[in-house]
Amino acid sequence: MMPSSNYSWIGRARVGLLLVPLVLMTGTEAPTAKCQDAKSVDTDSNLQQRLDGLISELGAQSFAKREGATTALITMGEPAVPTLNAALKHSSNEVRERAARILSKIEDSVFRRLSDEFLRDPDLSNSHSLPGWQAFLHLVGPVRSGKPLLLAMAKKQRDLARALDGLLTLKDPQELTQTKLLVKTETEKLVKRILFSFENYVEIPDLADSLALLCAVALLPEDVPAEAHMLMPQLPSQVRVLMQPGNDVCVRKIYEHWIPNAPPYVGPSIVLLATRYNIPGGIQAARTILSGKSQPEVIELSLKCVELFGEVRDIALVEKYLDDSTELTRTIIGELPDDAYDRTIPPGGLKPILPPGQVKIGITRMSDLVLAVCMSLEKQNLTTAFPNFRRVTTNAIRQTPMIESKSLAFPETDPRPRKEAMQAWKSSRKSVTK
Repeated sequence: MMPSSNYSWIGRARVGLLLVPLVLMTGTEAPTAKCQDAKSVDTDSNLQQRLDGLISELGAQSFAKREGATTALITMGEPAVPTLNAALKHSSNEVRERAARILSKIEDSVFRRLSDEFLRDPDLSNSHSLPGWQAFLHLVGPVRSGKPLLLAMAKKQRDLARALDGLLTLKDPQELTQTKLLVKTETEKLVKRILFSFENYVEIPDLADSLALLCAVALLPEDVPAEAHMLMPQLPSQVRVLMQPGNDVCVRKIYEHWIPNAPPYVGPSIVLLATRYNIPGGIQAARTILSGKSQPEVIELSLKCVELFGEVRDIALVEKYLDDSTELTRTIIGELPDDAYDRTIPPGGLKPILPPGQVKIGITRMSDLVLAVCMSLEKQNLTTAFPNFRRVTTNAIRQTPMIESKSLAFPETDPRPRKEAMQAWKSSRKSVTK
């Protein structure tokens, strides 16, 4: 496939020497300026004649001539770009194919140079003609660690990156409408490629594709397909490079931009992202979930999100789950540390029978988590109130990151501590209500 004739990081090609700027001159200096202008025009004409000759030699019968012309044009670099673009429509198939390959090599060379300048430049506002940086800055802010990520997107997703910049800079309504249509079309292509990777386990989704999808959905949430929103929470777990130190900061910022505009049908995913990556904007999705009916694992995540980012007024929202006896976790309590029971199991062996009283199991139910959330929102000390309190990690939804939770670990065989704790809380709430 021939490369596009519009090279976003190749600036306007300089054909020949730069024209010498005219300055105010007096006396005998004027003829000198005219002489310099004439030399510049001659030089431009000579260069164009040489370029035309090299283009003709790309289709020569001699292989050596074709190769020599190819090497010469690659060496000339940017000044040859306009002539090579014109050669893409040449009547000779050989000329067209060689012109396309030469343009690709020049493009790679220019991109490497601009990338090096871009990475070295301490001025984060300077894009060095690389597309997508303005959109990236809008989403992520002045984060220097985002520069390598931008280079991946600018290299492979050049047209989409340029369109994302256009969403922020274009003023003409017609041009903006066309740009939005381009973003939507390119996003649909990205969704198909990434879904193919997920469904067929052929390969890990490409970094450039994944980052471009994240940016496009965050900038244009109302016009992208529903599948794009559904893919957003899955990308970091599939494309691990996105969550490497430095990159994770950028991805978190993109999610912060997307979450307030995300559609309701991805509410559970928003709560998961907010809880996992500490994004306060997910609290509204958690409140919406708790106001309706959902699966226990989704309610559990929403309760944890409310605990992290909620307010005292949210207690009235979560209290309705105080009588929910759904079992969430089991925790070892008593004399042994949390992992002691598992350490006594030999590889491939059966669980040993330990002496009575040496190991006790504590159960945390949904009602216990609700109680812990309510008390946390009131800034009460759970460690003091519950002797078996401990922090545990849970994986409520399969294939999701581990989430830290809190276990009150009421004894499995004695219902009294749980009953007394619930009654004490309800009594305290009645006094507050009065």
